[in-house]
Amino acid sequence: MGRPRKRMKKEAETPNPESTLLLDQDSEPTEAEAEVQSEETLEFIRAIDEYRRMKNRPFPTWTEVFGILRSLGYRKGPAAD
Repeated sequence: MGRPRKRMKKEAETPNPESTLLLDQDSEPTEAEAEVQSEETLEFIRAIDEYRRMKNRPFPTWTEVFGILRSLGYRKGPAAD
């Protein structure tokens, strides 16, 4: 038999306050925005699911996900200020 594995002590992870996402309570989407967002989300989910079934891949790579997004018509827009 081989040597027994040593257990490594896992340090407790403390959240980095700089990386904490602060949400503005006034930034709730309007009803119309939420409807459009959910329609786009459903379209994306369906496209991913169809790709997974066609390619028999449970987890597409990020490159494949990017290709799916492009096939749905998403393009990079102008840079934000």
